[in-house]
Amino acid sequence: MFIIFGWNHQKTTNYGSVEQHKCQNCHNTEIWHLDKVSTFFTFFFIPLFPHSIDYWFYCPTCLSGIKLDKNEFKNYKSIAETNSAFLEKIITEKEKIKQLEEIYKVIYKVNSDKRIKYIEESKEWVSLAREKTDDELFTITNEKTDEYNPAFIIAAEIEIGKRHVDEK
Repeated sequence: MFIIFGWNHQKTTNYGSVEQHKCQNCHNTEIWHLDKVSTFFTFFFIPLFPHSIDYWFYCPTCLSGIKLDKNEFKNYKSIAETNSAFLEKIITEKEKIKQLEEIYKVIYKVNSDKRIKYIEESKEWVSLAREKTDDELFTITNEKTDEYNPAFIIAAEIEIGKRHVDEK
């Protein structure tokens, strides 16, 4: 007798359209979608329980996207649910706008708090930013933002600003 275990069975749940966003990969401006991808342990090919869950906000054209944390996912899920309710004529446009305003207030607060945290952390990155050339800093702040720590990007932006002030 043998037992077959597995661990890479995936289930994707699409929550629908969220908001219009410009893709840094394909440069198209589309209405991006929200997915939850659960990866399960299996027993005789039957999914038992998830061992990892990823949340994705992605471009429907090229499927490139942004991995979200659980809190970001909850906010984007609220937007997708509001949009779906409007499209299904469950809520009016006025109700949709009111709900989205409330959701965006929460998102703005979370993003503001993150930005403050990154500004504080950026002080640790100042010396590294000073070592970079203008071209390197431009590439980091404009083309490769997904590849660097947000606090370092802020330090790089500050360094670019200082260099331009010093030139004048």
